[in-house]
Amino acid sequence: MILEDQNSVSEWAIKQFGKPTPLAVLRRMCDEVLEGMELCVVSNQATNTMFKAFRLGLEHLDNYELKNTNVDVTEAIAEELADATIVGYHAAGILGVVLVDEVTRKMDINRRRRWKSNGDGTGQHVDEDIVMQGADEEESLP
Repeated sequence: MILEDQNSVSEWAIKQFGKPTPLAVLRRMCDEVLEGMELCVVSNQATNTMFKAFRLGLEHLDNYELKNTNVDVTEAIAEELADATIVGYHAAGILGVVLVDEVTRKMDINRRRRWKSNGDGTGQHVDEDIVMQGADEEESLP
């Protein structure tokens, strides 16, 4: 199994979906964080409404004009990405998982999936059955 890192993940994503804007990837990151948050709470009408509102808010970003990504903005975004990574490490520690191991495991799944492009340099997988087969096979290995 390939030990994944920032470069291998980024190269795979660009090859798969094309080069995105930072906003497109950050928006996609929010979708993933929302999915994690949804797994933490009991689902009811109030939580469903709240998460739907978050997602509708993210859709509005499609209509925003992008700033030029100059050095100052890039440095500021890099700092926020560092903060997000630090918080991700902290959450992984609380859950008792090793984040680099989870990234490597998940990229193994992602590399076997079929994908459709969102047209903005990000995408969505389209083949749950293949992934589930692969996960079952992994679990049956000694």
